[in-house]
Amino acid sequence: MWFYGLSGGFIGVDVFFVISGYLITSLLVRDLTKGDFSLTAFYAKRIRRLYPALVFTLLITLLGGYFIFMPDEFKELGQSAVSVVTYLSNIFFWLKSDYFDGPSELKPLLHTWSLAVEEQFYIIFPLIMILVFKLHKKFRNLALFALLVLSLIACTLYVHIDNSAAFFFMPFRIWEFLTGAMCTLVIRLVVKNTIREIIALIGLLLIALSVVLIDESMLFPGVSAIPVCLGTALVIAFNNNDTYISRFLAAKPIVFIGKISYSTYLIHWPLVVFYTYYIIREINLVEKITLVFLSFVFGYIIYSTIENRFRKGKITPKESKTTFMYTVAFSVFVACIGGLIHLQDGFKQRFAINEVVSEERPVFRAFSGKCFLSTDESYEKWSGDNCFIGAKEARNHNTLLWGDSHANHLVYGIYNQKERIESNILLFANAGCPPIVDAQPNNRPNCAQNNSNVIKIIESHHINHVILASNWQYAVAQGVKLDKLVDTIKTLKESNVKVSLINQLPIYPINNPEYLILRLSNGKPFDEDWHLKPSKGQKTTEKVSNILKATNIPAIDSMATFCKHSKCKIIDKGSLMVKDAGHLSRSGSDYFISSLLRQKMEF
Repeated sequence: MWFYGLSGGFIGVDVFFVISGYLITSLLVRDLTKGDFSLTAFYAKRIRRLYPALVFTLLITLLGGYFIFMPDEFKELGQSAVSVVTYLSNIFFWLKSDYFDGPSELKPLLHTWSLAVEEQFYIIFPLIMILVFKLHKKFRNLALFALLVLSLIACTLYVHIDNSAAFFFMPFRIWEFLTGAMCTLVIRLVVKNTIREIIALIGLLLIALSVVLIDESMLFPGVSAIPVCLGTALVIAFNNNDTYISRFLAAKPIVFIGKISYSTYLIHWPLVVFYTYYIIREINLVEKITLVFLSFVFGYIIYSTIENRFRKGKITPKESKTTFMYTVAFSVFVACIGGLIHLQDGFKQRFAINEVVSEERPVFRAFSGKCFLSTDESYEKWSGDNCFIGAKEARNHNTLLWGDSHANHLVYGIYNQKERIESNILLFANAGCPPIVDAQPNNRPNCAQNNSNVIKIIESHHINHVILASNWQYAVAQGVKLDKLVDTIKTLKESNVKVSLINQLPIYPINNPEYLILRLSNGKPFDEDWHLKPSKGQKTTEKVSNILKATNIPAIDSMATFCKHSKCKIIDKGSLMVKDAGHLSRSGSDYFISSLLRQKMEF
């Protein structure tokens, strides 16, 4: 949430899609009606409108990444640059993660996914319109409306199967563009200005409510995107020069913002990412306002020096050919730079990171099988007996460690301390899937089904003790009701097993901890402790503790292990405790398990 109370700010993209659909359809209808539509001229105009400012932003972003990013982040930046110039960045970021999962603060080009969707739409929509105009007039609007409905139905259904794909893929967004198109093709109503004013105000209200009420925990797009798209369409369709809203939108400051909006959009996210990365903490309100201001300043500079210079002028066949040639040349140039960054592993030689952060470690394997299931893997992939940490020994006590990645990151510490643990520890973990019966977080289609097998696991592996471990904070953000823990614990106790729960670990306001230790060390060996105020986790810890009061089971206070006086240890004697914002490193895992054993925790 970038500004408090505006959790749905990302719906600005949906507003943009509707407006874009309206404008493009207006141009296509005009030219097709006159009979002088040129497909090559249309593509050339789109390229000249969007491409120069985009390439400039890519180049300065790559340059900024070279001086600021660590090798892993810079390598991914190079990869993403290649995807941007080929207008496939929506697919690239879908493959990497969903929009709200993972450190978006480390992806300066994440926002270009919407440009990829737009360009993909621009490629196919003129072809669709050419076919539609071959139909009789009375069937044209019906054909496009049918396509709108099909896309909306597909989006609404698929958002429950793969929320990330529904968010990023163009076919699930066509209906938003066509909502704008309908304003050109269908709505020709003659109504009084008072009625127009009221309907347009309703449209603005729908947009405003979407900004305030929609948040990252909701399934989006789909049904939840209908109000903002409908609201935008109402503002477009019921606006004319005589309404107050039209006069407001025609005011010089608003028109100016509209002119530079594309360039401002291009530059705003790289600015935010690089600044947040550099200061190694969450940005405050004053900094957010400053970054917004700077985005407009740099947006104006890019608009006036690059974007506006290339977008003007009539497109002749010769100029179209020249445009395509330059586009290919610059695309190849940027792709070569991105490819070189990838091949050079982010130019690791810029930093002596291994000397500063830690020594090289051998590959660690605690299992001989598949014990941590990815988001799309089912229970059948789990390796059963091969998931005892460090191999099963002749002990009379078996413990099941059940959870998500916050259970998996305990494995190294357990393995390293196994001689002090008087139990065989079996891991059953699912990515992003909390150990709650019937839990069905967003984007985790197999979670509930996988978790339904826990009693079978307890019985078949003679489990005496179950330890629940999860990123409870993330579970809440994904729509899981933690109150269901009570029923889960009750179900487990009915199987005559002891139940324990590891409470929320601190979530730090930093996704690049290696950069933190590099900055602190100034290139020299660093063997001190460092504490940082967590950004998340405290409230979730309290919530889980309150829920567990009704169950009479022990909750291991993870915060108490790492935190004192509102700050939590992120570096212990030069060793990083985490490898990202919340997952323990090997050193952190060993530190945590050792601390629990000193506190006489029974495994």
